[in-house]
Amino acid sequence: MNKKLLRKIIFAVLLIGSLGLIIFLSSLIYILTHAYINTAKKSDAILVLGAAVTNEGYPCLQERVNHAANLYQQGLAPKIVFAGGKLPVDYDIEANVAKRLGISDHIPESSMLLEGNSHNTYEDMLFSKAILDQNNLHTIIIVTDPLHEPRAALLAQKDGISYTLSPATQSSCTTQFPKNLKLLFHETVGIIYYKLLNRI
Repeated sequence: MNKKLLRKIIFAVLLIGSLGLIIFLSSLIYILTHAYINTAKKSDAILVLGAAVTNEGYPCLQERVNHAANLYQQGLAPKIVFAGGKLPVDYDIEANVAKRLGISDHIPESSMLLEGNSHNTYEDMLFSKAILDQNNLHTIIIVTDPLHEPRAALLAQKDGISYTLSPATQSSCTTQFPKNLKLLFHETVGIIYYKLLNRI
């Protein structure tokens, strides 16, 4: 390989690497500047996005449900939609576990709707929209972890859902290191990935 060709290859690698870094940092900054936003107002329903339910526990889902129960008890919405199917790490359908947690938080079973087929945030929102439409629910409060809410909000916008946000700020996913750092990286890559797929 001659030196001229080698220089071109090095330049191309540096250029691609620089562009990749710029895209990654832009996504990271977007998350950090759009997390912890609370715009909750009276709506038709509260949508609680799914989180893993493993044999080791499910503190992140627990906090999301607790937060949603608090909003419900404040009278901000008469219905709660629990989203989340069963992933390989899950011991049960996430929406089913959320329902049990909701009952323990004194949410009437009649006020809960379950979406138990989704496997990621994109499907959480898409499948939940179908349930909302079927039940004539037009406005929602999205409940999830603060670092997750920017991606959730972008998906809701793409799906044409009228929403406000209320993050579960006490979730260990956001408050404990290294969970929060892992989630931040996951969400940064997630936004890039969803953008490439034209999902947001």
